[in-house]
Order: sequence, then structure tokens, then C-alpha cells
Amino acid sequence: TVAWDAQIVKEVPGEFLGWRSVTGSEIATAGRVSFKALTPDTTEINVMISYRPPAGYVGTGLAWLLNTAFERMIYNDIKSFKSYMETGEIIS
Repeated sequence: TVAWDAQIVKEVPGEFLGWRSVTGSEIATAGRVSFKALTPDTTEINVMISYRPPAGYVGTGLAWLLNTAFERMIYNDIKSFKSYMETGEIIS
């Protein structure tokens, strides 16, 4: 298990959220999520995440192998968020 604490560094309500890990975190990470209303019922979500894994070159090699799993995790999180926003229920 890997965990880190993050802080919001920029927020535009309903449009944008940016964060970065706090000093001393196991993983140095930063990211942003932007929201763009396309129609009254449709919103485009754009997610960008960057990170530097622990353990130097070994960690970088492992991260490369795990990128597909990481992408799947983000995709599932976005689907869960969509469901929550539409129904008020959290799916697992």
C-alpha cells in the first residue's frame, strides 16, 4: 500500500481542481481535474496526474509496468464519481 497527503493548490468551483502532494509524502504527485459543461446533461471531465514513484530507478520501472492498472483505477473512480453525481449513491 502506498499513500500520500495532498493539498489543493488551485480551485475554480465547478470548473477546475488542482493538487500536489505535501512535502514528505511517499510519492511526489500533482494533478488536475477540469470540468466542462457540454450540454445541460453532459459534462466532460479531463484528468491529468503526474507522479514520481519511490525507490528511484526500480520504482520507475515498476510504475511503467503498473501504468495500465493505474489508468483502470482512475477510470473506475471517474465512473463511480459520475454515478454518485447522477444518483447520490456510491458504487463499488
